[in-house]
Amino acid sequence: MDIKNSNQQYGPLDGMKASSVENETPKKGSYRMILITAIVMLIGISGYLVLSNDNIKQQLIGKLPFNIPGGGAASDKGSVALPSGNDQSIDRQQPWIDIVNASPGKTYNLSDPIILYVDVSSGGQDITGYDALLTFDKAYFDLVEVSSALPNFQIFKFDNKNHISVTGIKDINDRTQSIFDNTHLLKLTLKPKQKGTSKVGIVTNVGREVTQLVDVNVAVIKPQAGSEEITVN
Repeated sequence: MDIKNSNQQYGPLDGMKASSVENETPKKGSYRMILITAIVMLIGISGYLVLSNDNIKQQLIGKLPFNIPGGGAASDKGSVALPSGNDQSIDRQQPWIDIVNASPGKTYNLSDPIILYVDVSSGGQDITGYDALLTFDKAYFDLVEVSSALPNFQIFKFDNKNHISVTGIKDINDRTQSIFDNTHLLKLTLKPKQKGTSKVGIVTNVGREVTQLVDVNVAVIKPQAGSEEITVN
């Protein structure tokens, strides 16, 4: 056998194989990019649908393995004691969370909306999330609205039988520090239902749920909880 001729015969075959691989690679790359693009679009659409649907969003928050427990995890099996804390019982040198009247000292009429704030101090810690357990006598008030007083925190509200759970989560794209110092956390709007005096406040725990702050190091801070007394004539 002529070795020289044999090499010449196999040479073109090797060249064809290399050429074939070179031609296939861009196609496979293109298919891969199309597939990745389709997956990204699907995830984006699914995420939008979830975030735009409050019912789905609240169900997910309750089930996700958050560093912030709560989010409607506990149900009321009995009455929830109204908060006993007030401005005088809170040590302002330590972390605290309190209810503050937007119009201090005001006496309301039945037709007046009641505007309150949930104020907080984090003891110098940079906060990325929180749970606040709000309670009041539903014979005296209806909660009309609760909203975040901080534009970089999104909130999720869960209505329980005897208390309201609010979970706040900081925007992951916000790199600024969130050190609370007598800061408005939430804005509450209540509607009076009857005349009399009753408290609106934060409770430290209800069942497995707790009022707490979570900092950037995922350390849990248990703030002191306060309340505000409201009078309706």
